[in-house]
Amino acid sequence: MAYATPDDLIARYGEVEIIQISTPDGQAMDQVNVPRVAIALGDASNMIDSYLRRRYVTPVATPPLALTQSCCAIARFLLCQMGGTTSAEKVKEAYQAALSWLRKVEDGSVTLDGELLPNTSPNWAEFQGRERTVKCWS
Repeated sequence: MAYATPDDLIARYGEVEIIQISTPDGQAMDQVNVPRVAIALGDASNMIDSYLRRRYVTPVATPPLALTQSCCAIARFLLCQMGGTTSAEKVKEAYQAALSWLRKVEDGSVTLDGELLPNTSPNWAEFQGRERTVKCWS
């Protein structure tokens, strides 16, 4: 499940840019190459899940807007890489910001409203207190 759609990508960055970065060299730039966009969005979503799965059940059923934004930024960067386009500094910065945010989600300093993974670790600490005894001195 992708965290963003081709329409999300177009709404965020404009149809002209998405046509430019999704069209392979030598092909007419007359429409968005939807299969390439779908691949980039799928790859971006898989990358996001690799960060989230340590703490959350993936895929996140109802992704927050920040997750969709990150997915679009990563997919945009991947489309630039797929097309052989040299990524503009702005594209790289958005990609790095998305990864930085995902690292914060991964380490727990940012949380999502998603379902947390249950703790299935077999290594639980057990402790037992001493039996209380009261001595009376007479």
